Amino acid sequence: MRSLLFVPGDSEKKLEKAFDAGADVVIVDLEDSVAPQNKALARDIA
Repeated sequence: MRSLLFVPGDSEKKLEKAFDAGADVVIVDLEDSVAPQNKALARDIA
């Protein structure tokens, strides 16, 4: 494993870009990078 990419889970656009970026692992962050009012949305998208 060479690269890890953390991406906020509340943006489908950012998730698409992350998966196309070529990282070995994409980690969908549902906590720290997501505003409290968007956490339910992030869980639905992920």
